[in-house]
Amino acid sequence: MAIVIYEKGTGRRLFEITPAQRDQLVDALEEEDAEDHDYYVDAAVCDFLDDKVDQAVVAKLRELLGASGGSPAIGADVEAAGDDEEPPAYDADDDDGIEIEWREE
Repeated sequence: MAIVIYEKGTGRRLFEITPAQRDQLVDALEEEDAEDHDYYVDAAVCDFLDDKVDQAVVAKLRELLGASGGSPAIGADVEAAGDDEEPPAYDADDDDGIEIEWREE
């Protein structure tokens, strides 16, 4: 029996985890009841999971956050605003996480 992580809103299949990794997620994150298998994950949750969940799972979650938007990446391909320009607006309150759920298949 496989355990698969899905994006809750779209039903998109994201990746598989082992039963041990699922147990780590369940132990680390709050579930409302035995039928609750969904979580909101953002960068802060990934930081929280660092010492509690297999690093392969945390790395996959961080990768998903980067693909779904998250905070803007600053790198060589980003041009700085000129002296007479306003920097691009970034709202830290924007949704920068992803809702996931696990299912046994």
